[in-house]
Amino acid sequence: MIETSFSVLADASTLCARYNASKDIIELDHSNSQFSDLTAVQKATHQVGANTVITDNAGDTITLTGVSLSQLHFDASHFLLA
Repeated sequence: MIETSFSVLADASTLCARYNASKDIIELDHSNSQFSDLTAVQKATHQVGANTVITDNAGDTITLTGVSLSQLHFDASHFLLA
């Protein structure tokens, strides 16, 4: 069951301090996003210390604090391209 859906706006840097990889989902606005599909999201995702950071071509970021890259699944269980 999804407990929290994080909607991420284009042209912004977002810090998700309470993201829980076992029950939350990140919703990316596909029409305004530079991510054409989940493969593009995966390629833009990196481990930075104890955090996972997703960076688009414009330099906007989503930082998942305390979440390791290995906890994420690049499918509909963790991401929604709306």
